[in-house]
Amino acid sequence: MKQRKIIGLIILVASALLYGCSKSDDGVSPTDPIDPPTDPTIPASGEYCKYMPDEVVLSCSETLYQLYVESNISPEKFNISIEAEGEQWCQAAIAKDQNAENSLVIKITSDTYNREDGLGQPLYEPYRTATLHVTYGSVVDKRIKVVQESHVMLLTELDYTSASVLRVSPKGETTEVKVLTNCYSWMCGTNDDWITVTKKDDATFVVTSTARPEGQTEMRQAEITVMSNKIIDGLMPTMVKIQVVDSDAGVSGEDYGYDDNVTEWD
Repeated sequence: MKQRKIIGLIILVASALLYGCSKSDDGVSPTDPIDPPTDPTIPASGEYCKYMPDEVVLSCSETLYQLYVESNISPEKFNISIEAEGEQWCQAAIAKDQNAENSLVIKITSDTYNREDGLGQPLYEPYRTATLHVTYGSVVDKRIKVVQESHVMLLTELDYTSASVLRVSPKGETTEVKVLTNCYSWMCGTNDDWITVTKKDDATFVVTSTARPEGQTEMRQAEITVMSNKIIDGLMPTMVKIQVVDSDAGVSGEDYGYDDNVTEWD
């Protein structure tokens, strides 16, 4: 009986030693397979397609837009189509990028959209849109909005009322300015530090001016730029310049009775 107990103890100790030698400090056996690091954007199949944007914007005269995406999938495996609302003016195809490995190019072609009236004057029509649908099995299912501008018209209400000059109170105020445009998107801004300019919505921006420093009698001036987001055929975007002045030079901010002189825009 005593001999059996000794043999059992030896087996127990040997098992413990073997277990301790077969595991590393973190509890992983050296013989266990170690999973390689994975890219969460690449599915288990190893095929991938990255960096497709949500939208692209074409100018009115642009007839070819080349969209480059990173992918190791053969072009012929993709299904690419233009959904019904844009198929009359927009087409798309996908091909291998000959200048880069693991790169594809989606070529979006369109008719021009720079129509004119009977007198040769541009028609400022609304921009038009199409939806590009790219699929491949369970790996890719992407819709891309394609926008094409018409001749761009970009004005503000000040162009009709005060020769593009906005007069604000020396005491500081907040003013909304309406934008009249047919372009898909626009931006606004200023480099002057006594006013801030913020886009409120697709038809409005807000100008906020600070009070003129006490004792300063010199009228301040600033400039606001409103411009389309799209660079057309490598040229400068369509833009409007607005001059801002705090009226009634010769009085300080504290002495200014602005209630009767603030310009309001509907």
